[in-house]
Amino acid sequence: FINSEKAASVIKNKLREQTKKKYVQFFGMCRTGFIVVLEYLIKYRPEKKEILICSYNLEEMIEIAKIYKFKVKLIDIDLKTGVMDLNIVEQNISKETAAILYTNMFNNYPELNKLKKICEKNKIISIEDNAIYQGNYHDDRENKIYSGSFGDVSIFSFGIMKNISAIFGGALVTSNIDIYNFAQNKNNDYK
Repeated sequence: FINSEKAASVIKNKLREQTKKKYVQFFGMCRTGFIVVLEYLIKYRPEKKEILICSYNLEEMIEIAKIYKFKVKLIDIDLKTGVMDLNIVEQNISKETAAILYTNMFNNYPELNKLKKICEKNKIISIEDNAIYQGNYHDDRENKIYSGSFGDVSIFSFGIMKNISAIFGGALVTSNIDIYNFAQNKNNDYK
């Protein structure tokens, strides 16, 4: 609280290091990062009006997608893996699917890699929601693979009950320069 610029710089560097992503944009809430991604999709992929969302999520996140006129398909969790059921994901992807929002709860590395490949194959933006799991990792012998490293976009929450608590706040982390520039412009608009 004494030096917010220094604190922001430290957190940005930590998020970049952990997620192996290039760009970090802070927002007042994690949900704002999600809104920015939806607005990006509306502007740059207007023909795609569908989003698959992990059924384990806040009702507010689902309502945000609906407010932005996305058709929402809720995808159940596979009880064996703790990740969205990949068979159900593949059955529900259509030509209109713009993105998949999945809640990273257990950092199931093999399943998250499969989900990432499904998104890449279908040219779908993967949004990794790390609001409850930030800082956790999969230990792959010499490498720690942190939550937030799987999505094209990863969103984080710094609310009072979160791993990094700043009482409020959130971040959008990506290596996609177009999404980052869009997020940066949106953040300036919000100010």
